[in-house]
Formats: sequence, structure tokens, C-alpha cells
Amino acid sequence: MKDNSKKDTVSASRDFLKINVDIYVFREHKFYVSYCPSLDISTSGTSKEDAIENFRERFEIYVETCLEKGTLWEDLKRHGWSVTKRNVTPPPFNVLVQKREVSDLLGGPLDYPKIRTPFRITAV
Repeated sequence: MKDNSKKDTVSASRDFLKINVDIYVFREHKFYVSYCPSLDISTSGTSKEDAIENFRERFEIYVETCLEKGTLWEDLKRHGWSVTKRNVTPPPFNVLVQKREVSDLLGGPLDYPKIRTPFRITAV
């Protein structure tokens, strides 16, 4: 399976951190689940919108906590992101699908909508 879309991205300025990540939203029983394979973060909600909003809140807490601890770049690397002085890029899609949790999710037909989610987080 090949993903030709633009990559998740992270860019920083003096005052804020701008991060774009892709999430997949799917229904599981009575709930909707939002999942970000490049960070292995997921949340759920009673509606698609609720799942996305819950993901947004969870992601912001993740980034803020990492920034406060000074571990954001190390954590991104741990998840397979490439971090250099000029670029921060997620692992390629073909690498992500080798992770068990991603391959289990994508094992069936990929009819989950992929949503590019931009975040603008104030630098700590």
C-alpha cells in the first residue's frame, strides 16, 4: 500500500510550534476512534467530530508535556521520525505499516478517512 500524500510535518518559530499530522478515523462498535500512526496516539468519542476533538486535546497535551520536559525531539525519534537541524519528518508510510498496531488496523480494506490535522502550539 502506497501513500503519496504530503508528509506529517513539524516546523518551529520563536513563538510557536506548527505540527501537521495525519490521523485515521474509524468506527469501532459504538465509538469512533482517531489514530495517528506516526505517533501511535489514539482517542475515541461518540461521534467522528468528538473523536477528532479528543485527539486534538490529547495531542496538545502530549506536545506540551514533551516540551516542558525537553523530550519532544527524542520522543519523535523514538517513534521513527527523522530529526535534523533543518527538518523533522515522520517515518515513511511503508515503514509505519510494518508496525503491528498499524498493520492490524490496516489489515482490512483501507476505507478509513485520513485527515490532515494542523496544530499551532505556543512554544514553552
